[in-house]
Amino acid sequence: KSLYILNVYLPHQNCKISDFKLCVDELEHVICECSNGEIFIIGDTNCNFSDEYGDRFSGKTTSNAKYLWTLLNRYGLEIIDGYSDKCTGPCYSFNVDNIGRSYIDHCILSGGIAAMVNSCMIVDDCVLNTSDHLPLSVSLNITRLTQPSDGKKMTRVAWGKMSENEIKQRYEKAIEEHIDSVHA
Repeated sequence: KSLYILNVYLPHQNCKISDFKLCVDELEHVICECSNGEIFIIGDTNCNFSDEYGDRFSGKTTSNAKYLWTLLNRYGLEIIDGYSDKCTGPCYSFNVDNIGRSYIDHCILSGGIAAMVNSCMIVDDCVLNTSDHLPLSVSLNITRLTQPSDGKKMTRVAWGKMSENEIKQRYEKAIEEHIDSVHA
């Protein structure tokens, strides 16, 4: 099976330069493109959920959260960090002095890999963290997703030893051909 890892940074409730619903609709298109595998979405959703959506959540569910929740339900996706039996650490992921705390960063998984979670944790803040967001750590046991080797040995490309022409021929041209075949 394929495992698609999608990182999101969705617009906040009052964003003037981007529309949350349009971004979630675009995310749905990406999810549809990934329908042949398992989906792992992680990042800043800018959505706060109440405890009716998970026992680690609190406060009021935002309208953006309700819109995202509808999408998640439609595709059988689960917010793993919302449950005490699956996630540990602080019950917030964003903290700004004089503004407050919220729980807006999430780990969302398709049903096929939700059972493969070894651990999920909102990492406590420390002096090395220069962000207003706390890190979200997830460990998956994906050995069941792997397939037997086809005998091909993976090699690493020494980009610094290749000329621009070699890079264009061996990489860029191959990628362009692959993209063209996908869009055909």
